[in-house]
Amino acid sequence: MAGRLRRTVTAVTLVALLLPLAAATSLADTGPASEVFKFSSNGYSASADEGQCTAEGDIVTCTFTFISVFSGNRREQGSGAIHGTEVCYSTGTDVFNQVTGEGISSIQENGCTQDPGEGTVIERDLSAATIAPTTITLETFSCDEIECGPTGETRDVTVEGTFTATSAAFRSSNRNVFDDGICVFRDSSRGTSRGAMFSGTVDGQPLELGENGFAQIMQGTFSFSQKCAIEA
Repeated sequence: MAGRLRRTVTAVTLVALLLPLAAATSLADTGPASEVFKFSSNGYSASADEGQCTAEGDIVTCTFTFISVFSGNRREQGSGAIHGTEVCYSTGTDVFNQVTGEGISSIQENGCTQDPGEGTVIERDLSAATIAPTTITLETFSCDEIECGPTGETRDVTVEGTFTATSAAFRSSNRNVFDDGICVFRDSSRGTSRGAMFSGTVDGQPLELGENGFAQIMQGTFSFSQKCAIEA
């Protein structure tokens, strides 16, 4: 079951990153009614995430934490290219039925800022990256078995941390497609990366990766698209 749970946490992390952008979806002009969202980036990044899952019978509860810094160009549906440095932080808990795969509940806090602390940098040889003390406003999203949406609750946190490469640089590419019957998700990445260790804090409390944690420093491209059918 560990492989299944790890994939679940990875998917949750991606959703956490893209959920605040959902308002950028647009109606397709032709064909069956649908909503489309696209996102792409090209630059340098460093990220760390950790997920823990526990099962009680058929019910699985997963918690996750994600922190990242990106420097380069980004483009979102409905807006032009944006150049700069962005720091993001997400955390949350998701509950689902591992037999049916259906979600039961989710509570997530997500936020990004394009005003990083002075000294935030990603080394161009991918040897290290630093997130200087940076304040991020987190927005809370809540889901039940029927719907998801923002709760209107927000809070500010201050994050900081360092990434240190632990492996040689290697090139990789990846492409995924997932169809849940309503939406089709596509993502792809290509670039050079190095495995890393991460150590940081959130509001002064330690944020260090455990045995299920993963960190990397990367240079390359990433794209994501989502197309969802709209019921008539």
